[in-house]
Amino acid sequence: MNQFRNILIPFLISLSLGSISSTLAQDESESPAFQPLHSNIERVLETMRFLGAPLPDSISVPILSPSSKRSSDEIQSLIDQAVAFFVDLNPEVRVKVQKAPGPIRLQQGGFTPLLVKIRNQSTSTESLRILSPESGPVYAGMSELSAVRMQRQSKGETKIDKADSHRFLEASIYNRHPMT
Repeated sequence: MNQFRNILIPFLISLSLGSISSTLAQDESESPAFQPLHSNIERVLETMRFLGAPLPDSISVPILSPSSKRSSDEIQSLIDQAVAFFVDLNPEVRVKVQKAPGPIRLQQGGFTPLLVKIRNQSTSTESLRILSPESGPVYAGMSELSAVRMQRQSKGETKIDKADSHRFLEASIYNRHPMT
């Protein structure tokens, strides 16, 4: 059995310019309003601390400092230093993923929170889904009762009848408190 099978990567969504919750596409040159952006970034910082992976002081202190009068663009450039991936949705709802400057460190037998910044220039408000050929069960499904107990009915694991010992990754979006 592969030693990496217990890796869990909760992706945190940094809401910013053209956020996924936005219903109106914004011009790229337009900065988001300061207050909603700052509130969302504070939640991201709190969530990263909650998950045991606080952002460096060089990023969090200037954002959280009440004396700093930073613009929305300055706050975004600070948080972008910790973002692992940029996901762009254009007006035709085509998705493009790019590596961002943030670090990516996987931990064997543990989990690693990563920040993913969504730039939604479309009018889509669909939920983001993370798919990977390396993710999925290494076993042959699970019982219906187990799926209900672990709240995994939507993953369709009760229908899986073929194990794949080459899988090692579980990727998910962290959307519980304090993100919500």
